[in-house]
Amino acid sequence: MIIARYLTRELIKTTLAVLCVLLLVGLSNEFVYYLGKAAEGELSATFVLKLVLLNIPILLGMLLPIAFFVGILLCYGHLSSGSELTVLFACGFGLKRLLKQTFFPTIALMLIALLLNFWWAPQAMQAIDGLVARAQADLITRLLQPGRFQLLNDGRIFFVEKISSDHQTLRGLFMAAPQADDPSRWQIITAQSATIQTDNNINKQYWVMQQGMRYAGVPNEKAIELSQFARYGIQEEALFGEQPGLIAPKTFWELWQSDDQQDQAELAWRIALPFSICVVAFLAVPLSLVKPRQGKYAALLPGVVVIILYCNLLILGRALLQDEITPNWLGLWWVQGIGLLVGLLLCLKKGKPA
Repeated sequence: MIIARYLTRELIKTTLAVLCVLLLVGLSNEFVYYLGKAAEGELSATFVLKLVLLNIPILLGMLLPIAFFVGILLCYGHLSSGSELTVLFACGFGLKRLLKQTFFPTIALMLIALLLNFWWAPQAMQAIDGLVARAQADLITRLLQPGRFQLLNDGRIFFVEKISSDHQTLRGLFMAAPQADDPSRWQIITAQSATIQTDNNINKQYWVMQQGMRYAGVPNEKAIELSQFARYGIQEEALFGEQPGLIAPKTFWELWQSDDQQDQAELAWRIALPFSICVVAFLAVPLSLVKPRQGKYAALLPGVVVIILYCNLLILGRALLQDEITPNWLGLWWVQGIGLLVGLLLCLKKGKPA
């Protein structure tokens, strides 16, 4: 039990350290990406940090197998180069026992990966989708300047007398824009004031206008609809058009029941990522066993080659599924089978460390 606790503790510590480094790199890339979008005027800068943080569950689901693979290489490579595993093997603690000991943290990480890929990551993607739309709409409101008529890129015309410091309250609003359901018809709205409110249940923002008039009709035609309101609410999509965002993720059961090939490929991908933790563990354990004089990093180079080939095969398998080249029942299991077969061959070759 002492040996088991020691190996598990060292493996988890190393895996967490590698995961933190990979996550930091991934979040840095996301931060640069969203910061570039903000610099180009496509997103409001106030939402950049929130968008980056929401990417954590998505990145964890993808990086966990790689971090576990590298963690095994570094942990067992260090113990092997320091002759600790050599002593354990001489006392009867063989490769089979080492694989069995690695099995317990593997199962725990697989359960975490299942939660990430089937629950937390889809929820994060949905939150990102809504936040991107809100950030783009918020950018438009922040570009409005009081006391000036402004023409947006899509042809909408705005005029605001005053804007609050938080850009959530507008005074003296005038808006002329084509209707979202019928672009040939235009609507003109005037209001004494307007406030921007958020419905957190559906992650949508509304403009609630007070004391105003609404005119609707086709230009150059006499028929005009005229209405007066004391309070009038309208979604931002109706004001600024549908903001491009991510595709809303589907739940496991929606993917399971769907006949769409893209959904079947997504389902196979979500299943493959947690199961790949078991495959990479089976590959990494024999690769990590190096000779004492080789150094603890001797297994990194062949390990990097193996994990790159394995990840590329997973990506290739997903593309083949999307193009309907491989059948849905096969999914990505053929990639997992190749990984397990290579791991078995490595175990038979390695045997015991010299």
